[in-house]
Parts: sequence; C-alpha cells; structure tokens
Amino acid sequence: MGSVFDYLFTGVCATLLQLLVILGPGLVIAFVMHHFSTFVGRRASSTFGHRTWMWTGAPGTVIHELGHALFCVVFRHKITEMKLFSPDPANGTLGYVAHSHDPSSRYQKVGNFFIGTGPIWLGTIVVFMLARLMLGIEFTEALDSIMNAHTPETVEVSLIDSAFSAISSVGGMFYDLLSFESLTSWSFYLFVYLLFTIGNGITLSPPDIKHSLEGFVALVISLLLLNWCFMWLGDITSDFSFFVERCSVYFYTVMAIVLFINIIISFSVITIGTCARKLIPFA
Repeated sequence: MGSVFDYLFTGVCATLLQLLVILGPGLVIAFVMHHFSTFVGRRASSTFGHRTWMWTGAPGTVIHELGHALFCVVFRHKITEMKLFSPDPANGTLGYVAHSHDPSSRYQKVGNFFIGTGPIWLGTIVVFMLARLMLGIEFTEALDSIMNAHTPETVEVSLIDSAFSAISSVGGMFYDLLSFESLTSWSFYLFVYLLFTIGNGITLSPPDIKHSLEGFVALVISLLLLNWCFMWLGDITSDFSFFVERCSVYFYTVMAIVLFINIIISFSVITIGTCARKLIPFA
C-alpha cells in the first residue's frame, strides 16, 4: 500500500513541477501582457479618441480572433460563427469567434485553455516573425545561448543564465532596431504600428478567461493521469519532459522580449500622441 501511495504522490509532485516549469513563466508573462495591453488600450483611447484607436487597432483585433480560431481548429472545436473585425458600439466588442465542442472529449476540453489564451501565443509568434522579416532582427544568438546553457545537469544555473542572456540580448536588438538604417526605412514605422496594435491586442476578455480556466482544470487532470500511466517508463518520460521544458524556455524568452519591446514602443507612441494633442489643440 505504501509503494502505491508513493507512486501516486510522486505523480502529483511531477505534475505540479511540470505545470510550474512549463506553464508557469508563460502564464506570468501572459498576465503582465494582458494587464499592460488593457492599460495601454484605455490610454490610447483617451489620447487618440475611441473611434480612431478602434479602427487603427484593427490588425491587433484580427490577430486576436485568429488566435482563438487557430486553436479551435487544432483541438477540433466547431467554429459556428467568426467575425475577425466587426465593431459593435452596443456592447463594445470588436470581433468574436463562437465555437462548440463535444463535452465528452477530454482533448477538446483541454483545448478550451489554449483557445482562450490563443491571442497570446499567436500574437507573440506574429510579432516575432514581423521583427525578423521586416527589420531583420535576430533572436537566434540569445536563444541559442539560452538553450545551450539549459541542460538537465544545470537546470538551476541555466534559469539564471537564461534571464541574464535574455536581458543582455535586448540591448543588442534595440541597437539594431534604432539604427540609422532602420530609422530611415518605411518598414521600421510599419513595424512599430503593427507591433503597437498587435501587441496591445494581446488581451483576454472575461469569457476568454472563463473558458481558459475550464480548460486548465481538464489539462491538469489529463497531465496527472498521463504521469501516473507512464512514470514507470522512467528516463523516457523524463527526456520528453525536459524537451518540452526547453521548448517552453525558448518560447517564453521570445514572449518576454516581445513584451519589453512593446512596452517601450507603446509608451513612446502614447507620449508622442499626448504631446501632439497639447501642442496642436485640434489634433
């Protein structure tokens, strides 16, 4: 009986550790992204006017809704109606994705978590790709140094190394971002606009959060059951967990860098807009 209890308890501990390491940093960054984007949205509406902000922010709304739709497809939810950008003054919605799923399917239940948080994951990927394609900003050097440091033997040290590597890389990327070549290129200003709108579209509505929490419960239960079923395989599950952890470190580093860049650009745009309104009364 004792060995059975130990096995079950080890599965619970492994599940909690996996959730902490694999999802923990992402949820923290997502939490900051959500509240920052909500704050910037309010400030931008008061600075530029609600209607102006609503229409200039259309790309961010489209990416936001596509984030929901993408994971609906991945987790086999049926999309019953989708409006990528359809402002409704009556209730304040800019777009929506209505979907349904089979309540008996655990896979589709888990999907609610990723569907609800989809704008965060897709928004990060889109900004990452825009930075590379439009401005040639490379995340490779910083990410490679992080991944090389992150080994099973040095997990504790690598977490610290990862943080310092990410911080040190930001300076180099900002140097490239604000170089004379970038500042004299139309693509730089288009990138600033897209980052501002897409980055600030990374918010979660109350229904998004509700569905995410429902999916999160299903995700925890599923992961716990998988651990109990496959823990006896030993190194195979450990190697897989570490592989997923490495991928998470890679993605979350990109999320942190995107958040940092978005904070700088958002405050710059709002500050310039505020100054312009003071200097030009009719602006």
